[in-house]
Amino acid sequence: MLVNESKIKLWIVTPTFHDFKSFISLYKNTHTLFKQNPKLLSDIEISWVVIDDSAGRDEFLNKTPLSDLENVHVLFPPFNLGHQSAIVYALRNLQHKINEQDLIITMDSDGEDLPNDIPKLIGPFIVKNIHCSNVVLAIRTKRKENLIFKLLYFFFKLLFKITTGRIINNGNFICFKGAFLIRMIDHPSFDLCYSSTFISLNVPYIGVPCERAVRYYGKSRMNTFHLIMHGLRMLLPFASIISTRGLILLFIIFLSLLFVCLPLELFMLPFAHTICIAHFVMIMMITLSSTLFLLFYNFHLSNVRSIRF
Repeated sequence: MLVNESKIKLWIVTPTFHDFKSFISLYKNTHTLFKQNPKLLSDIEISWVVIDDSAGRDEFLNKTPLSDLENVHVLFPPFNLGHQSAIVYALRNLQHKINEQDLIITMDSDGEDLPNDIPKLIGPFIVKNIHCSNVVLAIRTKRKENLIFKLLYFFFKLLFKITTGRIINNGNFICFKGAFLIRMIDHPSFDLCYSSTFISLNVPYIGVPCERAVRYYGKSRMNTFHLIMHGLRMLLPFASIISTRGLILLFIIFLSLLFVCLPLELFMLPFAHTICIAHFVMIMMITLSSTLFLLFYNFHLSNVRSIRF
């Protein structure tokens, strides 16, 4: 079949883990959107890259093959990678098959990333013709989550700001050109965390406000432990910044101990002993947390080296 060369090629990359039912809903909703907006989207040709993160063990896919869906390519990693590593795995497989002017969108397939927001992400490239080195990030405005999750997420964002000096508001819903993918996807920070690497590399980006929707079916498989692990991984691309800030803080506390607390102790002033103990405790806590973070960093780095294909 001949391909219309005037059309813009849009690759939508999405991971799924025992949830192909949700992907089919995403596929149908996206194509319905494109049919309803012919003026804006008629010059776009969609190709889907779906990563089966169950490594071929999804029973739904075995019973319901995707051969009836047009332009859907399924990748099977050798084992479960997690949704962020699965996206990077797919993008590295894709980088030698695309043109520099192609558009790529990465998004979740469970329904939390809305197809209705796709025109917002591709719009700056089509309408404004922004530079190919830019990316467009979906900035989360609202999340349909319970109060406990929102509270934990608030404290995580606060921790992220304190430790890295940056604000994190984006997830996997991102759009960029093929030129950016070809040039940047082999950067080692993408092995650590996909979404936060765009912030850590100081990539010029345009933020598009997008509301986080609800899942098509069922509940998330991410429990509290997995969410904490995911949060830690988001910090990994900033390891050098976090280490530097930690050392500066330790140095400041040490100077305070040396030139403030010890003189107070020598003069036997009230509360001097308590202040000294508090400084020692802070030094021990910072040292311990930094050590644990570096151990987690090195452990995760050794794992991603083993899965780099």
